[in-house]
Amino acid sequence: VLAGYMQDVAESMRTLQTLRLTYADMSAELANKDRILAENDATIEKLRGEERGNVLKFQQESIQQLKAQCDKIVDLNKRIQALMTQNTELESELASTRLRERELALAN
Repeated sequence: VLAGYMQDVAESMRTLQTLRLTYADMSAELANKDRILAENDATIEKLRGEERGNVLKFQQESIQQLKAQCDKIVDLNKRIQALMTQNTELESELASTRLRERELALAN
């Protein structure tokens, strides 16, 4: 009976040792996964920060480009207005010149 009891105790000790090793392995694996998760979280936060920076930079560049385009449009509009005024003046001069030519032709 004592030998059977000793075998049971030895079997229980081996089982307990196996469980301890399994627990230690699982704890190490869990710690490793926690470390990887923390690294991934840090990487995600870093990327989010970079993305926010990129979006802000893109927004600022877009605003600058739009302002530059608006300035060009304003300048072009001013040039068009000046050319239209000049065109009106030239058409008026042309009409006046043609009228004088007709008057001279009629006088001759």
